[in-house]
Amino acid sequence: MRFGRRAAGVAAGVLLCAGALSACADREPEPTPTPAMASSSVIAPSPATTATGSPTATGLAGMPVPVSVEASPVDSNRLRSVDDLPSAFECSSAVAPIRIPATPAATGATVPPAPDAVVCASALADNEAVYLWFAPTPEAKLGALTEALAKTKYVHAGPNWVAGALLNPTMGTIGGEVYR
Repeated sequence: MRFGRRAAGVAAGVLLCAGALSACADREPEPTPTPAMASSSVIAPSPATTATGSPTATGLAGMPVPVSVEASPVDSNRLRSVDDLPSAFECSSAVAPIRIPATPAATGATVPPAPDAVVCASALADNEAVYLWFAPTPEAKLGALTEALAKTKYVHAGPNWVAGALLNPTMGTIGGEVYR
């Protein structure tokens, strides 16, 4: 008896969902606002970010979409290699930055490998140790974002850099595209 009632309840739920979906089938879908548009606290991106575009403009499959965009003091024009990251992020010279080799792509992976990274205590992140990736191409940025989202709690990015942290939700004043 109990099984019969549960099956009848499930069948009724399926019929209600099917009816609701069929009512929408002949309509045009309405565009949903992007997270950046929905947020009222979004600050205009820095000129460097605006000039080079955002990751969503790359059209790469699997590219994460930022939840918001903030102004950033990081001058992406000064970044030419992974070696430029510590100075651009105002890392302390008291503790030498740690270099992390590139992460190889898994066999059959659809995501590019993450490029070399640097870990250093950034003054822009309130002296928290941050993981920094130099990402000069959309593929490198996708690899770095994937790695940062998997290994760190808070992720920000710019046109050619990705930063990840574990402690500070705002990551100080790093700004840029905010992914979590």
